[in-house]
Amino acid sequence: MKDSAVSPVQTTEPVPVSNPIQQTIVIQQNPLPISTPIVAVPVENPLPLQSAPLNNKRKFYILAIAVVLILLLALGGVIYLRNQNIVDSKTSKLSTGSSSDTTILTEQPVEEEACNSPLAPAQVRPYVRCYYRQSKISFAEAKEVESRISGTVGSLIIPKDLVFEHEEVYRGIPIKWTSGQPISENTLTWLKRAIDVLPDYFYIEHPLNSIISATDQELGSQTVIKPGPDTLAYASGLNIFIAETLAKGGSTYYPVDRDSAANILFHEWVHVVQHYEALETFTEEYLAKNTLVVAMATGPLEKGFAKEVGWVYNSDEFGDGIIAKLKDDSESQKTTDYGKTKVREDMAESGALFMLCKSDQISEARILWWEKTTGKNRNEFCPSKI
Repeated sequence: MKDSAVSPVQTTEPVPVSNPIQQTIVIQQNPLPISTPIVAVPVENPLPLQSAPLNNKRKFYILAIAVVLILLLALGGVIYLRNQNIVDSKTSKLSTGSSSDTTILTEQPVEEEACNSPLAPAQVRPYVRCYYRQSKISFAEAKEVESRISGTVGSLIIPKDLVFEHEEVYRGIPIKWTSGQPISENTLTWLKRAIDVLPDYFYIEHPLNSIISATDQELGSQTVIKPGPDTLAYASGLNIFIAETLAKGGSTYYPVDRDSAANILFHEWVHVVQHYEALETFTEEYLAKNTLVVAMATGPLEKGFAKEVGWVYNSDEFGDGIIAKLKDDSESQKTTDYGKTKVREDMAESGALFMLCKSDQISEARILWWEKTTGKNRNEFCPSKI
């Protein structure tokens, strides 16, 4: 055997094999130990040695794209479900027919075109706007609406078999009484004189359906307002009901005169105006699912008055919160003790005092609101001038 080293470079010439296409080349450029094996490399396709890294990158890119697409689909699904839940909530969150002042007006699905009511105040949020009528309704239409939904909104339903002993119409206002509770001559005169001094805003723009005097027994179990012993009158729906003491002209414990009778009529008539405005402002579908109290409290009439005279709402959106607190400053507090209990009572109390020429007992803001609303000066109509 020769020395273990080999000559510097040796090239093996092509050797015929069983497959004539495949040839091998063995190249040695540097001296190698004899014990080092000579590696045979296929000639016809040297690229497969580089294909593995490329395939791995391609797989990585495909996997990354797939993950991105899955995330996008998942995000789209979440957005869709969220929007669907919002729509579902709009169909199910109508206020319940509760007389509680904690009831809050909530959403209902309405076509967008129906939500552009010109009756809605500018501050109303879009979904609240959908509760408003597109145009004002007449008094006759309001009476028809009330007759259909009176049992829901809390109006007193007059029994169909109730018989009136006396009926007359004074300046367009029907006055009725039963044999069980006739109205005395003095009270009837006082009521008529009070109607005489009312501005058109009341007996023309917001007329009463009737002034009714009847006993609780005659009105039956459908009486939703249970007057106490000191109740002289109460409003329900578009009617004013005269209680026994006022019908008789007063009593030893509760004396009644011309001014007090007028004050009672004016106060209750303001409540009729509030109810009429609710019927005129809101859609019948909304009214049928709420009470009179909620409808009045969420309307622009009551809220407009409240915000001008010193009431602050827990939610200051029209048609949203209905809980209000009277400010502590002396001007806001300038109303009757009863007026301080609720916005609607403040409006009724201040309206009665305004029309009795007792404006010194209420704040300037309340006087200005009533002058603007009725179109009359504070001293223009008073029972004392008759």
